[in-house]
Amino acid sequence: EHSISMPENNCTKLVTVQRLKHRKRGSALLEVVAAAKKHIPDGHTLKITFVGDGPRRSSLEKQAFRLGIEAEFLGAIPRKAIRQVLRDSDVFILPSTREAFGLSALEARAVGLPVVAFRTGSLPEIVPDGLAGLLVNTDQEMTDVLTKLVCDRELLLKLCEGSVQNPPPFDWPLVVKEHECAYRE
Repeated sequence: EHSISMPENNCTKLVTVQRLKHRKRGSALLEVVAAAKKHIPDGHTLKITFVGDGPRRSSLEKQAFRLGIEAEFLGAIPRKAIRQVLRDSDVFILPSTREAFGLSALEARAVGLPVVAFRTGSLPEIVPDGLAGLLVNTDQEMTDVLTKLVCDRELLLKLCEGSVQNPPPFDWPLVVKEHECAYRE
């Protein structure tokens, strides 16, 4: 379970778990973080951690450096280590605009981490908007939401608590029931 606490030293730690491919929009995420960084008050910082590997890693590392973003690229790490990275973060962010399911967002929710993602695919089911995270329609909205979360610690705490108190609506009995219905049809 995610420890609900305020970000340390006014540093909001963002995390994303993804294959570093073009369609996952890691580059757009770095632009969003850079834009949010320009709008947060002095004394507040943002750090982004990328978990996962892929063909875009080198270009994303260079882009982060060029944009002056504090970014860490962990590569592919074991599942147990991913859970710990999620627990040590403040916000999970999913920048892809085409997610059929959003398994990484579900994993973030499983440790009680609030999610910022696009309102696409099954994400509205996985992330109750305003309760366990914030859903957006554009990169500009994602920038605005990140800026708000950095500045509004009460909102961030409310979303952390909401994520813990409102677990994702998927459990094995429901999954089995849904599969049985699908097979019967």
